[in-house]
Amino acid sequence: MAENLSQSLQRWHLELCDYVLPDSNEYLELQIEYGLACLLLKRPSPTFPNLSFVAIESCADVSRMVLESWAEFEARNERIKTWLTFHDMLLTGMTWLYSRWRSQADDHSTTEHVAQICSRLLTSVSQGEQRLVKHVHFFNQLIDVVLAHCYQNERIYRPGLAGGDGPEGEHDLNLADLNFDQIFTEMDIGSQVDIAIDAWSSSLFFPE
Repeated sequence: MAENLSQSLQRWHLELCDYVLPDSNEYLELQIEYGLACLLLKRPSPTFPNLSFVAIESCADVSRMVLESWAEFEARNERIKTWLTFHDMLLTGMTWLYSRWRSQADDHSTTEHVAQICSRLLTSVSQGEQRLVKHVHFFNQLIDVVLAHCYQNERIYRPGLAGGDGPEGEHDLNLADLNFDQIFTEMDIGSQVDIAIDAWSSSLFFPE
């Protein structure tokens, strides 16, 4: 079923330029919707918690495309500030970090650059609203932890957007009270926790 849907999406995407101009806002919107649909099919889930290398690489490519499309959309001063958009951006950014972490990609500057795009988008959409800002803060802390993991072999750590001291520094947020399940429950938009990503984040922040 998932493979058939994926193939249908790919065929639709190939025909997209026949219906809308590539430089139009409509094209960007459809690119984003295409990417989100692909992520729903391919990202880790309770049904498919262990992704193949090909699926992980696909999730990385698609999540980057979606985030860069959102950034272009915002650069055109198009309004994208909604609850649903914030949720989709957060989940896409988490998928990007998860995919880069799992694939052990050695281009760490790209990992950081795309993560920063997501952080800027989340900050813009949150508009200073406290119940959203704490999730932006959480995502920035997640960036720090993932980058620390990425640079571990080179014994280099470059503090990211959270402004902390690295994974061993003290955080303003109590991460024990801010897991992925609570994020989506508190956002209250009908989304369910992704078990595979939840387990991943817990292992990073709270290793046994």
